[in-house]
Amino acid sequence: MTTRPTARRGLAYVFALILLALCTSLSVAMVAGVNLNLKRSENLKQAQVAQLAAESGLQLMALCMQDMSMPASTDGQTFITNLSDALGNILNGTGNLGGLSVSAADSVVSVPPIIVEGMTFSCKLTRMEPDA
Repeated sequence: MTTRPTARRGLAYVFALILLALCTSLSVAMVAGVNLNLKRSENLKQAQVAQLAAESGLQLMALCMQDMSMPASTDGQTFITNLSDALGNILNGTGNLGGLSVSAADSVVSVPPIIVEGMTFSCKLTRMEPDA
């Protein structure tokens, strides 16, 4: 009858537990990495949507500015009012503004939020005085 040494008993079990712990920690690290990549891609998508909304809104405002005409009598005092009226003639009543209208107060012309396919653009045009 042969006897096994007592020091080797359970050694395979210990190695299996170590290997299981190693595989588990690698799996947890991979899941954390995938979740981080998902968050990054979502943030990138939101940033791109915001940039596209801003660029589209700026292009729309540039087109509106090209198409509008202001009275020849426009001066520093009537500029904001005339600008608001001219933009309002182009934008008010369109589906872009959702029933709202262009307004002016003090030295600011406010264009209501324009919502297109989930993207929102709002604009405030401010008249600034030149430095003395």
